[in-house]
Amino acid sequence: MKYATDSNFTHTKLYPYPVVYLRRPVYEALMRLQEVLEPMGLSLKIFDGYRPYRITEKMWEVVPDERYAADPKKGQGITVARPWISRSYTPKPARNWKCPRRTTTLP
Repeated sequence: MKYATDSNFTHTKLYPYPVVYLRRPVYEALMRLQEVLEPMGLSLKIFDGYRPYRITEKMWEVVPDERYAADPKKGQGITVARPWISRSYTPKPARNWKCPRRTTTLP
């Protein structure tokens, strides 16, 4: 997870360790999707998930640009307010693979 390193748009380590926060229904949906992908030789690759508000504040503090971060004064943004993930698919065994990145909002 890039936010646990300085290799992200803020050039700052935002998380103390590589972790993606998910709500239980989102986690369970992703596990079901992984079961579908596995026979195809694919695996999920998760880039980001539910973002703690303090991280949103830190992102805005470092890069106050709405193209990259939500302004905490205007609201929490989609990654805090809704079960949101940034994901891709990768062949198994997992390796970096050029794939269009999509952002998905789950109901």
